[in-house]
Amino acid sequence: MSFDNLHTDPSSTPVTLMILGDSITLGVADMRGTEVASYVKLSYVDIIQKRFPNLVIKVDADVHRSTIGGVRCLGPLLASFNPQITLLMLGGNDADPDWKRFVVSNGRVARSRIDLARYIENLRTMAEMVRSAGSIPVLTDMPNQYLARRAKVLSDLAGRDLIPLINANGGEKLCNEVLETYREAAAALAGELAVPFAPFGHHLAEHPLEEVVGPDGVHPNELAHGIIATQMIAALEPIIKKLNTSFAGSFH
Repeated sequence: MSFDNLHTDPSSTPVTLMILGDSITLGVADMRGTEVASYVKLSYVDIIQKRFPNLVIKVDADVHRSTIGGVRCLGPLLASFNPQITLLMLGGNDADPDWKRFVVSNGRVARSRIDLARYIENLRTMAEMVRSAGSIPVLTDMPNQYLARRAKVLSDLAGRDLIPLINANGGEKLCNEVLETYREAAAALAGELAVPFAPFGHHLAEHPLEEVVGPDGVHPNELAHGIIATQMIAALEPIIKKLNTSFAGSFH
């Protein structure tokens, strides 16, 4: 996927975009436990910057950040960066199964780290905080994981074969069905709040998992970052154009 021939306007007024994210925003391709094994060469953030060279991008991301962490740190970041646009690129860690609890309970407890209602409540809170700060919130969803690949990584970390246990409790099908409920809920909230939405996870789910997921079975690979960037650009471009038009009009 090439972004070299996309049109850019070098005369456009700089706009500040703040991205509040997790390990995807950091470009992590492979993570083993708490250690990052590798990064993608070109992340979706890099591609956005290439598409909008005058866009001032401020990134604050952490590998395990959930929407709970996002709510806690968002206020000071908005005050510090004063962005015109704020991309809330969180949710994957919320929807992700609580694997530690799953293993300790021998598969009896299978649930997401942050339940759906709390995830949506946090997302709503952040969107309202962004609006109150005079910034435009952009919401996103999250990607599927390739559980057949991730189960092997989890098994190595746990020191036992978790694949039979995972398969006996719904396996990849159930995991991705749960992720779909989170994606649908995020899209519904964006519609309710009338804010821009980048459904990158929905579009990644249209591709074979082995083609878009990294070695750890959960982080998007470089091809996936290109797909993510396409969705982000589609959501951001109308906002940036409108802001630039507004800036230009203020000087006449």
